[in-house]
Amino acid sequence: MPSLRQSLEKASDGNRDLKAAVRLAGILILLAIVALAFWVVISPFPEPSTLTGRSFASVASQLGPSTGALPDKLFEWEVSRGVAVWTLEASYVTWPVQLGSVTVRIKRCLWIKWAGMSVLCRSATVVGS
Repeated sequence: MPSLRQSLEKASDGNRDLKAAVRLAGILILLAIVALAFWVVISPFPEPSTLTGRSFASVASQLGPSTGALPDKLFEWEVSRGVAVWTLEASYVTWPVQLGSVTVRIKRCLWIKWAGMSVLCRSATVVGS
């Protein structure tokens, strides 16, 4: 029959294993949250200054088909990140926009749906526009 001391040591070993498992689970959850945060805040779109002054055909070939257009010479691209949406807006001088129309302003923002606000906005404008 095991002594009281042996029983306590065995129980202590099991408790240590449980604490280690809980600690490991906490670390894995934290890493998953950090990875998700990076996935949300890193833009899928290029820096706006790299797109200004380029033709609509060039921008569309890099970004794919636009997800929306407004009648005031603006095209929009969106990429959802679950809790937020990255948007990129390209403004043009002429309407209707032709394949050779040149972008005069590009604006990129992260729209946080549940907060109803845009953050991490960057924009670039062609000088002289």
